[in-house]
Amino acid sequence: DAAAALIRYGEYTMLFDCAGECWDQVPVLLDRLGVTELTYACNSHPHSDHTYGFQFVLADHPAGEFIRFFEDDFHDSNPAAIKVFNLLREMGIPFRQMGHGDTLPFGDVKISFMQMDDPENTGNNLSALMRVELGERSFLFASDVQIAGQRWHVANGSDLKADILQHPHHGYNRMQAVFLDAVDPELVVVTSLPNAALGVPYLKDKKVPYVHTHQGI
Repeated sequence: DAAAALIRYGEYTMLFDCAGECWDQVPVLLDRLGVTELTYACNSHPHSDHTYGFQFVLADHPAGEFIRFFEDDFHDSNPAAIKVFNLLREMGIPFRQMGHGDTLPFGDVKISFMQMDDPENTGNNLSALMRVELGERSFLFASDVQIAGQRWHVANGSDLKADILQHPHHGYNRMQAVFLDAVDPELVVVTSLPNAALGVPYLKDKKVPYVHTHQGI
């Protein structure tokens, strides 16, 4: 699996997560788009499939700030991710800790974060969700939130409505009905191989359009 997304508007650029597998495609994308530096690098949660590539990509495409939502001693932190964070500090990249309800300046784009308030839960359910809004259009990055996290966000009134949704947890599991209804997307992006995307049959049943995005597709 892989999780990495570039958001760009005017002079602002952000890399949201940075892949486990296929991380080497990220700098290729940045170079093709003429991106030499990033305003922000942002990590939704400290698992290696969302952090591993940062150490390589940011070495040649530095970020002004590294945004994250977990302390180093979080009980579900991946040891490989902690190593990556330490390497980034050695590069001199400043860290900024953020949480539920925080926003980032990004030109005319509104970027807001949502995060489950239950520190004893797993890193997946505590993943930071990121909502990107420009005018009447919006995109929700749901990171790896699973059943408990999806239900928490609905129950606690998180602003989930979006035109495009990144399927939670790569599409490995069926999305919760209340979560899908709250987002009400026009399109779902699935970041896993088709044969691993067990959440896709539910999208078909609900007649929700979807696309796969990974190496070779």
